[in-house]
Amino acid sequence: MKKILFAMTIVLGMALLFTGCGSEDAEQKNSENIASETENAAPEKDDEAEKAAPEVKEEVKPEPIVEGSGTYEEITQEEAKEIMDDKEEPAVVLDVRSFDEFNAGHIDGAICFPLESINDETRAVIEQFIPRKDQTILVYDNDPERSKKGAQLMADIGYLNVKEFGQLDDWDYGTVEE
Repeated sequence: MKKILFAMTIVLGMALLFTGCGSEDAEQKNSENIASETENAAPEKDDEAEKAAPEVKEEVKPEPIVEGSGTYEEITQEEAKEIMDDKEEPAVVLDVRSFDEFNAGHIDGAICFPLESINDETRAVIEQFIPRKDQTILVYDNDPERSKKGAQLMADIGYLNVKEFGQLDDWDYGTVEE
């Protein structure tokens, strides 16, 4: 389990590192290719041919994250532990601290998405790791304000069952190190 979480953390880190790298060049080349193909295409002879011609589909980007658009619930650490122990409906335990803090000690089974990495550009990566919008997500940090902000961002992305339970420093149920 630790190896899987570590691998997920590495993959997320690499995805965050490379997100946006060269994206302007790729978009510009794609636009140039479409323009070139359009210029080289044979002119249409009548209106019917124009209607039958395939349309060039634009890249669909997700809606931007609208801060404050979602809601989350604040719960106690005891309630969070009960949810974590429920084997019938497993929850995602989300640590929004930095990777270094996560590696120094975290709740067993937690995944790490640093707070600074939760944004429009990384939304698709987050949604790959947590595909179900109704999945229970338990959020924590060392700073209660950051924990609340992380929970709010996850709710703003569209997750419907986000719960914030405070600081790792107050966690009485043990941690693991990578």
